Amino acid sequence: NLDGFKETSDSYVFVEAKCREPYSKKNKFYGQKYFELYDFISQSDNTPVTIDMDLTKGKEHEMEVAFRCNGNTVEYFDLKQMISHLLGVGTAILKKEKYADKQIRFFYLIYNPELLEFENGENKNKICNIYYQTCNEAEATISKELFKVVLLFLKEKYYPDSSVDINRIANNFSF
Repeated sequence: NLDGFKETSDSYVFVEAKCREPYSKKNKFYGQKYFELYDFISQSDNTPVTIDMDLTKGKEHEMEVAFRCNGNTVEYFDLKQMISHLLGVGTAILKKEKYADKQIRFFYLIYNPELLEFENGENKNKICNIYYQTCNEAEATISKELFKVVLLFLKEKYYPDSSVDINRIANNFSF
């Protein structure tokens, strides 16, 4: 579920907002149902995102997952959730041909902790460093290219008869 949606005359605006989430421990075990998608993303030459999956760790029907961008581990940005949001928007486009006619704008809002007062400057520095790393990870990972890879996966796997122009939709995407 996204935190916000607004339609304007020329665009569809999707909003995800974060306050404390970047500072909490991330789950590294996800359902194996994502294996095909994550493998498709990792095999693509069109995005710097790769996803390492270990099916031998975790519970039954789970896999241990590490998200990477340009070889660096994505530590704080919740890339799994963002990919899920891109899947939802992509499904609406390919299945219902909804959102295909305008710009698609995705806003990822993160509360800036620099606005807070801290008694301990060291704690503030740690929290601000996580904030900036989250922003950098989001900027590095989310792109027209990643959205296009998600759309290509959906079209190939679930909606081969969709007449939507994936290149046009991906070019209309901004983050």
